[in-house]
Amino acid sequence: MAFRFFNFAVKSKEEMKAKYFGAVFLLLLTVACGRNEYSVTTADGQKLEGPAAYNDYLVAEQNRIIRRFSELNKAYESYNRDEIERARAALLNEIDEVIAAVEDLPPYEGDTELRDAALEMFQYYRQLAENELKEIGDLLSKGENQITESDIDEMDRLYKRFRKEIKSYEINFADAQRAFANKYGMKIKSKENDSLS
Repeated sequence: MAFRFFNFAVKSKEEMKAKYFGAVFLLLLTVACGRNEYSVTTADGQKLEGPAAYNDYLVAEQNRIIRRFSELNKAYESYNRDEIERARAALLNEIDEVIAAVEDLPPYEGDTELRDAALEMFQYYRQLAENELKEIGDLLSKGENQITESDIDEMDRLYKRFRKEIKSYEINFADAQRAFANKYGMKIKSKENDSLS
């Protein structure tokens, strides 16, 4: 049956975007207009000089999580409970590390909107990995030949539900990025078509 939960193996343009599970999702390529001398130091000592570096740090943290989502999808294709659970545990661990790092990230010039929008999205990713993605993994762990039409319907229902929720977090994060860019005089190119939803 070869159920491909996130459709990574398909070929259409829209489906190819999903292949990378939004690896460049809402990636705003930033170019600072003028010089902003403000800097922020992360909990691990990384110095983020200027608003573009601050935004890029959050996007890089998001991409850490997205890589783990991709690994979980590959594990789903194995239909092996242990492999799926290892990948899901690695995803949860990565999300926890990212959340901790972002929670410790100082606001940029007192502005918390961008950081908080990213944090809310990451916390949603965690809830998703704990619940819906576990349910899907449990169904796939039955084995490729044991999955019923009812199981497929349930996976589709779960996917449609969280896809809608992800979209709202993506929009909030993109809006926060645009507001941040406008506030700090940055020009942005938005790749809004590349997303998790």
